[in-house]
Amino acid sequence: MIDYIKLTLDYCVRFYKRQFQTGTAVNHDILARLEKLLDNYFNSSISLEKGLPSVQYCAEALCLSSNYLSNLVRKETGISTLKHIHRKTLDIAKERLGDPYKSVNRIAEELGFSSSSHFTNWFKKMTGITPHEYRLSI
Repeated sequence: MIDYIKLTLDYCVRFYKRQFQTGTAVNHDILARLEKLLDNYFNSSISLEKGLPSVQYCAEALCLSSNYLSNLVRKETGISTLKHIHRKTLDIAKERLGDPYKSVNRIAEELGFSSSSHFTNWFKKMTGITPHEYRLSI
């Protein structure tokens, strides 16, 4: 009986992995929808209300489970969904830091960070330099 259950579970795992191998066009469509979702998230006032987007938020918005989305993103990009979200946030932060009329505090608030010091620490962890140093290097 145990061998039969193990065999059934092995088939389930193989079927699950095969979804990512055969659905490449669909996977790229989901990744494009994820990018569009993140763009809309940061360009609207949602980030002011909810803070940084989570994997759970993205999965629900795309009508997927968070585990499935994480597996799909890791299979297609080689990085986790959270890291993908952080990279997108970093790209938007760099773009907004290019505007000399926006303060770092305002940019941190727009991106959904709880405080500018949290944003500065996160930015330094991601890039190795502070937002102020980044502005000077542009």
